[in-house]
Amino acid sequence: MKRILTLEAINTLEWMEDGYPNYHHQMMAYLQNYLQQGIAAGRFTREEAEHDLDFSLWMACACMNAGTYESYYRAWLWLRDTEKKAAGCGIWYYRYARAVMYLGRLEEALRYAEEGVRQQPENPWCWLMLGRLRSHFGDREGGLAATRHGFSYAPGDGELHRQEQMIREGCTLEEIESWPLTGLPWDALPQDKRDSISGIVCNRENLRRILEIISPLSWKPDDPYCTFTLDRGEGKVLEGVFCMNEAFLSKWDADWIRETFAGLGERALADEVRLKRRHHIPHDAELRQVIIRRDQSVFFTYQFDETPPTTEQLFERPVCP
Repeated sequence: MKRILTLEAINTLEWMEDGYPNYHHQMMAYLQNYLQQGIAAGRFTREEAEHDLDFSLWMACACMNAGTYESYYRAWLWLRDTEKKAAGCGIWYYRYARAVMYLGRLEEALRYAEEGVRQQPENPWCWLMLGRLRSHFGDREGGLAATRHGFSYAPGDGELHRQEQMIREGCTLEEIESWPLTGLPWDALPQDKRDSISGIVCNRENLRRILEIISPLSWKPDDPYCTFTLDRGEGKVLEGVFCMNEAFLSKWDADWIRETFAGLGERALADEVRLKRRHHIPHDAELRQVIIRRDQSVFFTYQFDETPPTTEQLFERPVCP
């Protein structure tokens, strides 16, 4: 079987992980450069790299430690193609469970955490994940048992010890996730960290209220963002994007959604007038898309037709790499 990562590359990655501040940035740059150079030199193809267990594990490590929703999504993309090669590899199951947990897929995360301890019982991080997920689903005793089991393979580990305390105190999954890396209170965490944690647990009742207010013609969640269409009348459809998953959206105030969507037409018209003045476009603009970001900023996409026929699109569309 072809080996994608050389021993020298693995040593470099281990060195970054062990002693490099903010190593995930350097690790990601190193891996992307290694991938590009290896493909260009004909040593391997991208498909071979995507299906290589070691390469996918290192890419997932770099992505997940960046700590954003998008980076967890990228980690999942790298891991999903190597599941058939992950037998006996607890760290694969730990990283997969953690990635999908941050995508709001908690039942799936629990299944993979359970499988992780079966595949490699001596891996303490699989027990760590299993403990907090069992607790989230109401099995506090099972969560404590899993956490204590992790101690037998990582005695004295601070994160396992703190998790045991937090489960006993009845802390939520999001509270457990907010503590380990920094020990800081919620308001002191970096915004990206707060955003990613907010995308773990979905408030289904509030999400239902939000969707009733939006009343979309179609709704496609978590791919990686939530996309939808709205009826504009006269046979026209407006496309929309919430740059987040359903769990994050479910934390929003339904009244803000109601006010925002009630005023979309007026805001879009004002934005159209401003853009036409700025770019000296005399023709009518057609509103095509509304984009709503996690900071609750709202952007619009317009298409401007000119003669001879050309199209200029003026918009900012966040794309999940």
